[in-house]
Amino acid sequence: MVIVVVAAIGIAIGATITGGDITTPVAGTLALGLFAVALAGIGFAVGGLVGTRFAGPAVAIVTIVTWFLDTIGASLGLPDVVRALALSTHLGQPMLGVWDPVGIGACLILAIGGVGLAPGDSPAGTCEARRPRTRRRPR
Repeated sequence: MVIVVVAAIGIAIGATITGGDITTPVAGTLALGLFAVALAGIGFAVGGLVGTRFAGPAVAIVTIVTWFLDTIGASLGLPDVVRALALSTHLGQPMLGVWDPVGIGACLILAIGGVGLAPGDSPAGTCEARRPRTRRRPR
């Protein structure tokens, strides 16, 4: 979220210098943060369901596939149904003030649902439960 705040400040400074609208593009940067929170929710869900060691790679794969579908999919002539699998295509054009409520809702569901599936404070998710047992020396 720090990056989103820094980006919003930079956009606000740029909009102030040019004399343009400040609120719409600054609010549009929230879509970047919301997308990042959705990806974090995916990581939490994978960590809770499969294991925390797979959370980072899963988020990396989802990020790369999303970028591929959203950026290169049109150039490769992929069908719209396949390109629509990228979550970023469902956010609208928030920098212009056009928000897609379905995409925003999907990001919120992924974020909240992912946190709900996170390991939390279950014994399997703590380091203490995974500490190797030490043998006692015979006397």
